[in-house]
Amino acid sequence: MAKKIVELANVHAEYEYVKNIRCKKCGGEVNAERQGGGMPVGEGQNLRMHDDWTITCRKCKKKEEITLSVPSPLAAIGFDLSKLGL
Repeated sequence: MAKKIVELANVHAEYEYVKNIRCKKCGGEVNAERQGGGMPVGEGQNLRMHDDWTITCRKCKKKEEITLSVPSPLAAIGFDLSKLGL
């Protein structure tokens, strides 16, 4: 199953989102661990950074992996990754 990707407005919204996550199985509080991010995706004004998170319920131990997507700072200047040849 593919990871759920949630698009958010900015980094502050990302941390607010993580702070408010509850377990989908039992409604319990969770531990959220950022696993890191990858290369920016998209181009121009749509350039986004993806951060991978592992969410673990403190009560029932259910795990979920999600990807939170926020605009890259490079989007503000219309940076084009395709020009890098990556």
